[in-house]
Amino acid sequence: MFMVTQHVSGLRAWQPCRAYRESTPKASCQRVQQPFDTQSFRHRLAESERAWLRRLLGRASVVLLCLPCRNCIYEILSRNPLQADSFVYTIIIEQAISLEIVVIVVACQHESKKRHGKDRKGNQRFRCLLCGKTFVEEMTKPLGEMRISMKEATTALGMILEGMSVRATARLTGLHPGTICDLVLHVGENCRRLLDTKVVGVPVTDVQLDEIWSFVGMKERTRIAQARSSEWGDCWTFIAIERETKLVLAHTIGQRDMATSTRFLKQLNHATSGRFQLSTDGLRSYTLNVPFVLGNRVDFAQLVKNYASNQNTVRYSPAKITGAEKIPQLGDPDDDRICTSHVERLNLTIRMNLRRFTRLTNGHSKSLKHHVAMQAILFAWYNFVRVHTAIRQTPAVASGLADRAWTLRELIERAAE
Repeated sequence: MFMVTQHVSGLRAWQPCRAYRESTPKASCQRVQQPFDTQSFRHRLAESERAWLRRLLGRASVVLLCLPCRNCIYEILSRNPLQADSFVYTIIIEQAISLEIVVIVVACQHESKKRHGKDRKGNQRFRCLLCGKTFVEEMTKPLGEMRISMKEATTALGMILEGMSVRATARLTGLHPGTICDLVLHVGENCRRLLDTKVVGVPVTDVQLDEIWSFVGMKERTRIAQARSSEWGDCWTFIAIERETKLVLAHTIGQRDMATSTRFLKQLNHATSGRFQLSTDGLRSYTLNVPFVLGNRVDFAQLVKNYASNQNTVRYSPAKITGAEKIPQLGDPDDDRICTSHVERLNLTIRMNLRRFTRLTNGHSKSLKHHVAMQAILFAWYNFVRVHTAIRQTPAVASGLADRAWTLRELIERAAE
């Protein structure tokens, strides 16, 4: 025989079976509850009466059985029809009061509940109709441990995403600049995770790649002269965009070298599915890495632009373009669709919407981690929140990743899930 007890502190309430009492006459229990017959329990389990089991175990937090019943319990659990989410079973074997006891922990999942007032912080409390326990539901904290309201957070991020600097946002919202920077780090990490999980295996037909330049702290020439850390200096963002849906498929931040382009192409390979046409500029690392990373999935071509003078001598903008040459590299690319205009237009959007990318100002990033986080927020906002004027919907809706345009608050909340 065994017992069900509602509240157990450690192992102070237990009921030995008849076999153990006969073998140990001096055994005594600190609290005796009404026992249930094992044979009846087996019979009811075989009938799969889940409603009865919920009534029986709904108010129980621990079921205790003594050692001679161990084999019986293993047999019951092995053919137990209860595989629903209502209960979680854990078997723990311990010793208590010189008696070996098998403990089966039954955790109620509070499927049936009703409102039960509020706690001192104003959070809604609930009472479980099965076990009677009162509780506050665990809620995700989109802003972590930050002590600002969601309205303040969305207002600050909205301003930054529309081209305002951190200090200008601080002056208008009343938030401290350090608080805004912490907000960017927290939401940026969540948005990076959201992009990694949402933009996966997206069917595409025409993809364009490009790189956009920025710098962190100081420009490369100054960094080398001052022997600063490699986290400072020039910084390149590799971007992939789908031509028809305008979805940003992948972005990678690093140097304009072979290693960064390889990581970027691997991310693009993970984000897309099917065969598609790929157009890039004349960067040499694309020529070498695209066939190895993407293989025969792509019809690959490069658009190589010719300039009137060496771009190294031009300070803030490219030299005048004298011509462009389309060079097929792999597969059978459509000559009329070899183009990088759409991704270059996205570069303009980035420079207009992120103060960190605006030239000839002191609004540049002072920290690489904030630079990376802010770009994750921008691309998540661009994909899921901002309605593109050309397609009159968000890129995520056009690609089938969302059923409607999100608000900035929804983006913050869903990214935190």
